Amino acid sequence: MAKLNFLAVFLLTLITNSIAFPTDELVHTLDKRSNKCPCAFAVADFDPKNSNGPVKGIITFAQDESGATTVAGIFSKGFEDTNATYEYQIKDDCGNVLHDLTKELNVQLSGDGGTESFRHKFDSINLNCDNKGILNVQTLGKVPLSKRNCKSLSKRDDKGNVVVSKNGEGYSNAKPT
Repeated sequence: MAKLNFLAVFLLTLITNSIAFPTDELVHTLDKRSNKCPCAFAVADFDPKNSNGPVKGIITFAQDESGATTVAGIFSKGFEDTNATYEYQIKDDCGNVLHDLTKELNVQLSGDGGTESFRHKFDSINLNCDNKGILNVQTLGKVPLSKRNCKSLSKRDDKGNVVVSKNGEGYSNAKPT
């Protein structure tokens, strides 16, 4: 009789636990673990000593395994003109805008020549998931990017970089590495 009671309790516990843990959630949990992209990290270091322009600060790019990229950063100088309009873009080697980050980053000036910290997760930007990843962009269509293939070049060398524009003009840039 004790064996029968134990078997009945065991089966009842097994059935109760099966109902308590829906299999649908387990399946989706396992799906989340399938890596679509490698986790990756890049930094665009805006330092007047090493980059082009007066801006000093940093923008980081952290790609998760789903391919989404979180962009975060802060600037400590170069934003003294509080009446100016600043834009934040990623450009290819020919100066074509690949991604305009301005609206989503919503960078706020701090009033002391810098900015407040900013952060946004972009589902449409990846670092190296595919050939459109900002670290992998080497061709525009099927033409290899080079200065010879670019239709027009500006005086400022702001190609293939994260670019800060001031009032629509190239102002400062840094190469993400």
